[in-house]
Amino acid sequence: MLYIFSEEPAFEDITISLIKALKEKGFSIKRLRDVCPSLGAKSSKDLVIMLGLNTFNGILPHNYIAYQLEQSKPLTSSSKNDGETKSWFTDLYLKRLENALEVWDYSMQNIMNIRNLFQQKGLNLPKTRYVPISYLPVFCSP
Repeated sequence: MLYIFSEEPAFEDITISLIKALKEKGFSIKRLRDVCPSLGAKSSKDLVIMLGLNTFNGILPHNYIAYQLEQSKPLTSSSKNDGETKSWFTDLYLKRLENALEVWDYSMQNIMNIRNLFQQKGLNLPKTRYVPISYLPVFCSP
């Protein structure tokens, strides 16, 4: 089964649009607001698309795609990291991205920045996929 997890109100529109787009493509998908322990079992065949992974405090699913929605800044020679990039891209968050089956990002610039960050820290970034946020008619009022 395919699930999408999001508990952050800031990602509500993106969550709704992903569910709608995936259903239109023929996927059976359910929304989660909590990740049940059975999804964390190594025997689980279910796949969970995780939004808001940087603030998630529960049990991670065994099979998950991290939809990375935080903005990042390029690393500069004068500093290893700065501002928002440092506050969102903690060691725990980077480990969660590293353990994902794939990392999706809405921004090609973010993908380049994250690749550089992973390389600098000696981490292995899983397959990354550009998944832009785009218009869906579901948000138009009748």
